[in-house]
Amino acid sequence: MADYSPAQPPTGGDLRAALAWVYQQLAMVATRMREGSDTLQLTVLHRPPAKFAEGTVVFADGADWNPGSGRGMYCYEDNTWSKK
Repeated sequence: MADYSPAQPPTGGDLRAALAWVYQQLAMVATRMREGSDTLQLTVLHRPPAKFAEGTVVFADGADWNPGSGRGMYCYEDNTWSKK
């Protein structure tokens, strides 16, 4: 998904303005999701993620955190990290 940063919400307690803001933000998220991307950039992790499940994909630094085969992309499957 392309980058999305929400705008400042309205202040003052005007419900119509707040609802219009929410609608506008949701429309922006939908547009960004439709635009898609041809790439995926993973953050280099220096320790295992706090929460992960079958199919989690990460990029390990290989020094502070080495899931088994040094620096690189790993997938958690069958209760182990496998380098891809």
